[in-house]
Amino acid sequence: MKNRNKLEDKLDEIERLYVRKKLTMLEIAERFEVSEAAIWYRLKKMGVCRRNQGIQPKKVKRESIVNLHIFKGMAIKNVASRLRVSSATIQDRVTKFGISVRSSESVKKKYPELYNLQIEDSVLIPKPAHKRPHRAIYLEAQKINIRISVKSMNEDTFRVTRLA
Repeated sequence: MKNRNKLEDKLDEIERLYVRKKLTMLEIAERFEVSEAAIWYRLKKMGVCRRNQGIQPKKVKRESIVNLHIFKGMAIKNVASRLRVSSATIQDRVTKFGISVRSSESVKKKYPELYNLQIEDSVLIPKPAHKRPHRAIYLEAQKINIRISVKSMNEDTFRVTRLA
């Protein structure tokens, strides 16, 4: 109650901070040690229109991106998911902060054998522990734009052949 009474004496300052200095209601509330709602109530009472909130940019720290992307080896889309922002936001911050993106050679590949496979060559790959192991291999081949044939050799090995 004491702080609220204090606000009545500071209406001009509240208006100045909000309108001229462009402080947010939360920043003003913290300055006067009251709730954001108390500030909004005073501004409304004075006839001050609320600013358009628009889309507020998410604050993503450089250290978070470096830790997840460089040190933990996460892909940009996974970093974005972990930090609850879009991949575009992470790409933007990577550029803004001057973070070097990992090279494609440093990315951990699921099936490195596929990357050097020549047309009509075959390679044996251990079966992945997925529900749909064929699909995992086909998807990896699709990422690197090659066509393959996958044949089960035994219960724990596949033969993968690159097609023309």
